[in-house]
Amino acid sequence: MLDGRTIEIGYVDGKTSEVTTGPADLVALEAKYDMSALDIDGDNLRVTWIFFLAWSAAERLGRLNAGQSFEQWVRTVASVDVTDEDEETAGPLDETA
Repeated sequence: MLDGRTIEIGYVDGKTSEVTTGPADLVALEAKYDMSALDIDGDNLRVTWIFFLAWSAAERLGRLNAGQSFEQWVRTVASVDVTDEDEETAGPLDETA
């Protein structure tokens, strides 16, 4: 599941922002798309879901223009990159191992 994952948002103007998803974002995703957040890690993953989670977290953290809808916001985004859970827990590669 994508709760507690870091998402880096790249904007078309070259700026970047990092957000961390939380339970409120997963609940918002389920409500908007009438699906289970447990489906996010499955084979049926949709790009829209990842973008929506990034938008929801950015909105929750107060990083959007007031009243900016998902549809307005997504037009300003160039990319989203979800940090893999393994990357968060793994340390730097040790070449001597």
